[in-house]
Amino acid sequence: MNTQTQQAVSDTELIYLLKIKDVTALPLLYDAYAKAIYNLIYQIISDENETEKILEFTFFHCWNSFYLFDANKGFLFTWLSLNARNTALQHKKGKTKELSLRPIVTLANASNKTVLTQLNTNHRQLLELFYYSGFSLMEIAEQQQLAYAEIKTDFRAALLALRNLK
Repeated sequence: MNTQTQQAVSDTELIYLLKIKDVTALPLLYDAYAKAIYNLIYQIISDENETEKILEFTFFHCWNSFYLFDANKGFLFTWLSLNARNTALQHKKGKTKELSLRPIVTLANASNKTVLTQLNTNHRQLLELFYYSGFSLMEIAEQQQLAYAEIKTDFRAALLALRNLK
């Protein structure tokens, strides 16, 4: 099996997971496309901090609006790229307000809550504050009196740990 076929199978599986809102899909999507999407955004914005904010916003926005994705109209990467490009251009033109990562991922079903109990306390609390309490990563950083970058790193680690549990 060549890598192009493997990628198509991976995308097919990923699309399925995204459509059923499986919580493991978001970190998989991020792992598969974050580097390329980051580079695209950076070409438009030319600021690392703003690029990272737009990158996060893009992935969470795509997760939240995945029902709009139509595999018959294009590839997953193309859809992500267009979302990232549009967000970056709007941000550059000053047409976006502060990018917010409010609770757009639903971890409400019982099986997901059970999975969360298997995480270490810090990861579980971070995910609960973000998903259930509706705090942004910046608000969590302020609340816990930690650097935003540290919270972001911990959040990514929590998502990866969550993916490994399922």
